[in-house]
Amino acid sequence: MDDQSANLAVLEAILAGVGAVLVAVRSGEAALRELLEHAFALVLLDVQMPTLDGFQTAELMRQHPRSQAVPIIFLSAGDPDDATLERAYALGAADYLAKPLHAAALRAKVGVFVDLYRKDAELAAARQGLADPGRLPAPRDERLHLILDNLRDYAFIGTDAEGRITDWEAGAQSILGWSANEAIGQPSDMIFLPEDRAAGVPRSEMARARETGRAEDRRWHLRRDGRRFFADGVTIPLRDGDTLRGYAKIVRDATPPSAWPPTASPSAKRRWAPVPNASRCCSSPRAKASSGSMRRRAAPS
Repeated sequence: MDDQSANLAVLEAILAGVGAVLVAVRSGEAALRELLEHAFALVLLDVQMPTLDGFQTAELMRQHPRSQAVPIIFLSAGDPDDATLERAYALGAADYLAKPLHAAALRAKVGVFVDLYRKDAELAAARQGLADPGRLPAPRDERLHLILDNLRDYAFIGTDAEGRITDWEAGAQSILGWSANEAIGQPSDMIFLPEDRAAGVPRSEMARARETGRAEDRRWHLRRDGRRFFADGVTIPLRDGDTLRGYAKIVRDATPPSAWPPTASPSAKRRWAPVPNASRCCSSPRAKASSGSMRRRAAPS
């Protein structure tokens, strides 16, 4: 969303290759209408707008069940002050980027959300298949295993309702280092930093997933060898009717070649936006991204 045609053209040029359907709007009102009619993987909101600004649009998004969990990246001219950043992250911003935008970084960030959206859709389809065996061409357990075993760029972790690990797929071992034999039966908070465990972050994440249907996060995690890595992830509840059976957590390594030093300030880490593969406002099987006045759709790559 941006009220300037030139800015929208720049965004469309940068994001043309992400394999998403781009939806450009020039006002907050138009963005909200699109969100009511379509599913989006990501929304890019310009902060400075003449009527509804980016923050006001985000506040209204968070009030509607259909759009309350859609990730938001705020865009603005110039570096924001601390108060502006606090307001953005209080609204659940995934990132806050200052113009002029770094094209490669923006594409990377958007790509991550597009990929997460698609993988989430695949898992939802798998879960639906488990509930309806007639939809699956193969035995249910085999079908689900094939899907999860091919998510090699992602760590898929299944837990019981208490957060104890029950499933540890190949991607989890590749990214996190523990084998399935080592991980299964352990508390899933073992991949969180000690300070996050002490602050109750893992439990809070499960509670958000349980209450809203999903909990997205971007934070530092731990590998088996003690190294930290920055990750984009999502946690979803696994239900059998009204009964909570457990959780599925999907994690993608988003650490850049030069990772933040341990002494980096929390505010600096919060403003950093890594990510390979990135942007989106999308609906399956295509991705949509909201940014301007015209509605242009790009075929998925």
